[in-house]
Amino acid sequence: MIQDREDFFARACFRSVRVDLLFTSNPLFKTVQERFATAHHFAELEVPATTVEGLIVLKLYALPSLYRQFDWDRVYVYESDVKQLLARYKPDMEPLFSFLAPHMMASDLGELRKLVFEEQKRLSNAKQQQPGE
Repeated sequence: MIQDREDFFARACFRSVRVDLLFTSNPLFKTVQERFATAHHFAELEVPATTVEGLIVLKLYALPSLYRQFDWDRVYVYESDVKQLLARYKPDMEPLFSFLAPHMMASDLGELRKLVFEEQKRLSNAKQQQPGE
């Protein structure tokens, strides 16, 4: 059941699972589908899903809009998601920023770079301070 729909995405509920639907009429979403998609078996279905890099791209892409909407609940969730993905998977971020560049204002991309850089620096400092390492 679709709960909310906008130009490029919708929120739906499939049984008890909340699902975000991203429409490939958005050029970024289409390219994410082509470059950062994988398939997972879920029950009897083959479900398309994004890779870690694709998740990071999508979260970063959404953040400037959420900031402008003052949607702080979602901002905190998306920022936390990005930070957790950075900590767990340590992706090479430069190709992802290059991928995002044509789809975002330079000022927004600059702020996102700062967010990521600060988190990477924090993670690096925390690792250096671990005893026995």
